[in-house]
Amino acid sequence: MEKLVNQVRTALKEWGAFHVINHGVPLKVIRNMRAKLAGFFAHPLEEKQKFVRDILSSSDYHNQDHRNRDWCEVYDYLLNSSCQKPENPPGFA
Repeated sequence: MEKLVNQVRTALKEWGAFHVINHGVPLKVIRNMRAKLAGFFAHPLEEKQKFVRDILSSSDYHNQDHRNRDWCEVYDYLLNSSCQKPENPPGFA
């Protein structure tokens, strides 16, 4: 466990991110999720702002992530969240 923690720490310090592999999530599910997110982010800003997070929600869309200024748009999605899910692209939720 200590080795893993050190590897994650190093990846975050040197690259700012890491990619988890061999986690058991089927590739089909990952590709579908990426396609749905790409469809969502392709919408005009006005459409995406219908799902802007607020003080009560830790998920949804935001484009002001102050932790990493290189990322300009984020959609945080929690599986058991009660946040409003976009209907477009179809099947997003």
